[in-house]
Amino acid sequence: VIVADSGAVVEEVIEEIVINNGDNKVAAFVDFDRINVEWTYFQRETKRIEDTHMGDIQRLEQEKKKLEQEYTTYVTSVQQGGLQDPTKEEYIQKEQMRISQREQQLMSSAQNEALKANTDGMKKMKVVLKGYAKKNGISYIIATGLNVASPVLYNESELDITDSILKVLNKRHK
Repeated sequence: VIVADSGAVVEEVIEEIVINNGDNKVAAFVDFDRINVEWTYFQRETKRIEDTHMGDIQRLEQEKKKLEQEYTTYVTSVQQGGLQDPTKEEYIQKEQMRISQREQQLMSSAQNEALKANTDGMKKMKVVLKGYAKKNGISYIIATGLNVASPVLYNESELDITDSILKVLNKRHK
């Protein structure tokens, strides 16, 4: 196992595993990139969050287009000698602000739901990982993946338990 300079605590644990493996300490790893993509719980939650907000997003897009058309028509009218209407301009500005605020609310809501789903998923995964480690005599399970701040830069594929963990997760937490 080769370890990056960051993550001193994990580095020390891994060095201990490598140096003191006479204690029969077993290490394994889980690829969190695969967990995020292949765990049906995360797939379902992602789809649920998208579906929940998709209708609102589409409605806002329609309102935006309608407002843009209204503004274009108004500007064209003024350019062709029509009267400027301060109440119309104020109305358009207020509507643009309202739509922008609603978009921000939707984004914030979706982010909060994704964070909650991720936190709930991690709790479920930790229970599975702990049970799997105890059942299989594993002392350390190390997270790897491009989206994980992992100090592990290399690992042997024989130590990969991701398939086994995904089977359990997908069976228990669909």
